[in-house]
Amino acid sequence: MSEKELVNAYRNSEDLNYLGELYQRKSVMISTVCFKYMDRIEDAEDAAVEVFEVLKRDLLKHKIENLNGWLFTVTRNHCYKKLNQLRREGTVLTDDEKSLNHFVETRKEEDLTDKLILEGDLDLLEKAIKQLKDDQRMCIELFYLKQQSYKEIEEVTELDLKKVKSHIQNGKRNIRIWMEKQKENIER
Repeated sequence: MSEKELVNAYRNSEDLNYLGELYQRKSVMISTVCFKYMDRIEDAEDAAVEVFEVLKRDLLKHKIENLNGWLFTVTRNHCYKKLNQLRREGTVLTDDEKSLNHFVETRKEEDLTDKLILEGDLDLLEKAIKQLKDDQRMCIELFYLKQQSYKEIEEVTELDLKKVKSHIQNGKRNIRIWMEKQKENIER
């Protein structure tokens, strides 16, 4: 089923299987947006899961013309609400903690997904990740979207550490090349 058909099937039946399939297809985009807006990895992961509940309610209320744009907006707005809630609870990071996290987790700022979000290329990123070879795609998703360490990825995938690093490096390069080609084709 297409994404539009999944939305319509869910709206007509309220069967969560349709919503689950749609959510699974869009999980890369949802997680990417959450990691962009939330200060802590744990909060971003929570927000990504909570978006499912938002979709469960809002897909029944709204007629959606552009699913990706609408989903981006819904996810971003949910992150803003969650950040406000965390601020009220006093659990948002202080500027010093943010600076320390920035220093310790430089990959988050330098991360491929952050740069692509700033350029508004979520759709293209999602397609680029899907075109990777299985091992590259799995390593990229675990490293960037699940924020797992090389060692954790090594254990999950049963690949040796050199292979994990190689798949991540080659996957990033392949994503960049693929996206550049897509942009060139669009500009022509």
